[in-house]
Amino acid sequence: MAEALSQKQGGETVTLNIPPSHALYRPENTYTVDEIYTYYLDKAKLLAKQFDLRNENNNFTNQIKTR
Repeated sequence: MAEALSQKQGGETVTLNIPPSHALYRPENTYTVDEIYTYYLDKAKLLAKQFDLRNENNNFTNQIKTR
């Protein structure tokens, strides 16, 4: 998802059908690329850090690309 979002402009609005239980849910189903990208990038960074701690290296953190 991050790769697809990185191809769009940050302020661009996209329509997604996100379930009401999702943290970003809005009834109108419109979101900016920036808010979706940031939400999932933060989650990816947290997971990468956990893997890196387990593996005693920085491989996963280094793989995360930011735009």
